[in-house]
Amino acid sequence: GEAYVQYDIGNTMLKVGRQQLSTPLIQGHDLRLLPSVYEAAILRNKDIPDTMVEVGFVDRYSGFTSRDNGFTDNKTSKDGLAYISFSNKSIENLSLRGQYVKTLSDTNSAGGAVAREVYTYLDAKYNLPFGNKTYIKAQYGTNSYFDAAQDDGTLMGAKVGTSFGMFDIAVMYDKISDNQFQAFESGPMYTDWQQGYGPYEASTGIAGQLIIHPMDGLSLKFGYADVSADEGNTVDDFTEFNFDGKYTINDYSKLRIRYSLKNQTDVSTREDRDDFRVTYYINF
Repeated sequence: GEAYVQYDIGNTMLKVGRQQLSTPLIQGHDLRLLPSVYEAAILRNKDIPDTMVEVGFVDRYSGFTSRDNGFTDNKTSKDGLAYISFSNKSIENLSLRGQYVKTLSDTNSAGGAVAREVYTYLDAKYNLPFGNKTYIKAQYGTNSYFDAAQDDGTLMGAKVGTSFGMFDIAVMYDKISDNQFQAFESGPMYTDWQQGYGPYEASTGIAGQLIIHPMDGLSLKFGYADVSADEGNTVDDFTEFNFDGKYTINDYSKLRIRYSLKNQTDVSTREDRDDFRVTYYINF
């Protein structure tokens, strides 16, 4: 869990300690009960109208698959990492987000290699002037390596969505090229699948989703993703159906039910699997 000190003054917030982070590249993975927690110091400011700027330093983190509640610096390095992240909504109907992450050493505290030196990410969402909540989104990201002989990994994607009454629909596309693409914990890709956590191979993904809101406090999300690995890769080559149902019971509790069925292709080196998760949240 979290244990931090937070200080707010005006439009500025300083938070130091073990905490959850919510940036495009450094965030959580909510498939399991325990959250992803980072040993970090962040400074966030909102003095510029319609703009948020956040700078941070991350020493170690405990991912959702960490054993014995251990904290690791296998990605953050023995000297940690630094980042700057921003969001902006100053232009009508347009929202922007971006992040730059720099790993400060090429080894972890155990002497093992840390592969990635720089992570970058930018996305944009534009609300279209027709339909009901119609929008288009685009994203771009890179991974750069300490080993200069390795090509940068590149992510490009797009998403289009709209709403009809109680239905929200969207179609998505993502392309990872030249090398693997990785974020911390869950990736930012639009092609939505539950069983994905990086590093993600060079591949092409297409997906669609339908979210139904039949009553207040209830949402039912159905998704389908088809991911095809580039030649020579054997992991991210699959299709997945997924369901995510959320129901707010009252002011202090809610229920979430998730299911996914993942079918790997014949060339894939991973097994087929299906996951079923039920989570009951209580706030007190």
